[in-house]
Amino acid sequence: MSAVREWLGSCLVEAASVEGEARSPVAVPDCVRADLESSCHYRLPASLGVTAGYGFFSRKEKAGQPALVVMLHGLGHAPCDSQWMWVHAFLRDGIDVLSVALDGHERAQGGCLFDFRQAARTLPLVLRKLSTSARACPNADVYLFGQSMGATYSLLAAGRQEFRELLSGVICVSPTLSHLSPFETAPQLPPLRFPLQLLKDALRLVPYYGVLGFLRLWKGPDLRPLTNRLAFGAPMQAQLRKFLCETIEKGGGLQKVSAPVLWIQTERERGPWVGAVFRMMNQIRAPLIRYSDRRRTRRGVQYSSDWAARAADFILQVEQRTTPEQKAS
Repeated sequence: MSAVREWLGSCLVEAASVEGEARSPVAVPDCVRADLESSCHYRLPASLGVTAGYGFFSRKEKAGQPALVVMLHGLGHAPCDSQWMWVHAFLRDGIDVLSVALDGHERAQGGCLFDFRQAARTLPLVLRKLSTSARACPNADVYLFGQSMGATYSLLAAGRQEFRELLSGVICVSPTLSHLSPFETAPQLPPLRFPLQLLKDALRLVPYYGVLGFLRLWKGPDLRPLTNRLAFGAPMQAQLRKFLCETIEKGGGLQKVSAPVLWIQTERERGPWVGAVFRMMNQIRAPLIRYSDRRRTRRGVQYSSDWAARAADFILQVEQRTTPEQKAS
């Protein structure tokens, strides 16, 4: 058993250990299983109830200190569903993964509702569990990873003073930071100017999602189930705008981030929110590495194996630049 799995087992509740609750693992693609030693289904604390977490532990023994990536998905996605190529890239490098389900999403338990402000407390609740038992794996590096709204929550958690010693870095993919940002529920046409890149990306989705996996480059998330679980009756877009105005645009939540940040963003979006996102991210005072993709849409970036490999490289680079003495300080 890996050191990280023993650590998680000491501070998190495994779903199979709860009386009357059956083990409910996600369906892991065969290509991911080749680099997977074991997986585990957890019950995690959430702001408005209990949510699900899924641990994936690498078959490869990582050189140096162990590493754990805590992942958050975007709105409307099931946990892990939009992240398999990222999970796979981490596992190939010996990096373990804990995927957390956002409040009110598929596989969330205990009748958990969704509220933007309350959902921002779920990731800190999980990290607090990890930090209180960090002695079980004292040399482990912990990274946050998020897509879209999951990236926003990851950045806000990284800005909390209580997690500065725990977190080694943040990876954010197309974060939702401006109240002007639209919901991407309508079909999104991939750029046809780069047919070879589009074909390559579509073929790479097949091992993870089957022969129709390429449709994910067009298809947006289904927000209808989430709309039915809103804690308040106001429209979702209005709630999102209020939350972002209070926490990001006026609250200065990104200025408190101290861990290194890898930011991956498409350059193919147009609208007033694009400039606002760049202004918000430039408030980060910690080391910031930005990669812009001119050939892919937001969904293309989200399902890109190329960027997943770059994210895994980022973790190894941070580890090489951080000595144990620096981490202890």
